[in-house]
Amino acid sequence: MLLRPFFALAIVALLTLGYVGGQEIIDVIAMGQVGPRDCPIHSWFSALPDFEYMLVITKQDIAVLTLPELRRWIRIYLPRNREEFVDKFDHYIFVDSWLTGWESSPLLTTKQVEDIKWSVGEGGMPIFVTGIWGSDTNMVDGLLASNIEEYYPVDLSKPRNMDSAHYYKVGVNRDPTLPDVLKLFLPLGIEQFSGVWVGQLYPKQGATVWATLRQTNVPDPPPGGWPWLVSWRVGSKNTLFWVAADDLEVKWWWGFYNPPTENPYGVDVLANIVYHSMGMSLPEDILLLHELRRRLIEFNEKKALSLSVIEFAEKFKANTGPLWREMAAIEEIRFGANEAYLLHEYEAANEILTEAETALSKVGDLAIRLKDNALIWVFIIEWLAVIAASMICGTTLWALMIRRHLYREVKTTRGDVR
Repeated sequence: MLLRPFFALAIVALLTLGYVGGQEIIDVIAMGQVGPRDCPIHSWFSALPDFEYMLVITKQDIAVLTLPELRRWIRIYLPRNREEFVDKFDHYIFVDSWLTGWESSPLLTTKQVEDIKWSVGEGGMPIFVTGIWGSDTNMVDGLLASNIEEYYPVDLSKPRNMDSAHYYKVGVNRDPTLPDVLKLFLPLGIEQFSGVWVGQLYPKQGATVWATLRQTNVPDPPPGGWPWLVSWRVGSKNTLFWVAADDLEVKWWWGFYNPPTENPYGVDVLANIVYHSMGMSLPEDILLLHELRRRLIEFNEKKALSLSVIEFAEKFKANTGPLWREMAAIEEIRFGANEAYLLHEYEAANEILTEAETALSKVGDLAIRLKDNALIWVFIIEWLAVIAASMICGTTLWALMIRRHLYREVKTTRGDVR
């Protein structure tokens, strides 16, 4: 049992080592409704070698933290000044980001919002925003009252209704002057995926519309249709500011709401937006990269399941030392796949990942067997207890009712009847 902490630390060390590769690692700070249970960012970015991330929760649909706990989370993890934002992170993602909190309970101070704005416009940190709610909500009121509103490429003062009854598909702007951020997915059928829960966007003068809503019931569409993805450049650093008409956890992207999603490329679309914002080249073979990312995400899910089984078996005093050693060895193999990924050697990364998957499958089988062996004694003890109780009850019943050693029948006397 003493081996477990050592191997757990070894795994953590492998996960936190810096990578030496052909692609820089992008540090993302995600704010808003970004909890692991109702947002895909943790599931996606924890598996991708070229992304590191910090989650700062300011809204939650699945309530895990109280308002004081949310404030404490922000106080601990949000940078203390504007320079620290730029030093630590490269890119913002706002998901349902209620910067002003709920009702009259602000989560971020005016200075913190000002620091975010400065880090975007003057610090050069791009930002991608989803989940702008209705025009009559505290969220929009708070944004309109803040100084960051002027950076939004859409007019937040106009009537907007983000409704779960609104369905849509996405129509990609085929303008040849636009980079292939979305056009890469046209051969993969991106325009055929259905979405639910979307609202109106009103692009400001000079904004770029990358895609529009098609086959939608959002009322009163303007000529050309309601925009789905809008951007423009802001500040002295000419920084890209993106806004999407839907939200990252809805059906089109991920499917937390109205599951299942029809779109397997949500993580790839988001990665392309970030790549373009950072001035990085877009993938040459998006399908090959998508398949590798899918396998990396599934590998993380299977690894988490195996770890939970090992920890469960350990609670019953099973000898899990060999399994922790195997998990550390698997992380070393996975580390090799990550390095190949960062060098854009995707086929090599796929081969290495296959080796890691095979080893993980064996460890998973061993963990289940170890868990079963540990539980067999629990089952034996339970059955012995049941049998013992049955024997005691049966013996007592037999002694009382059958042999009647302790049973005396009540005798009656017959009186004379006259």
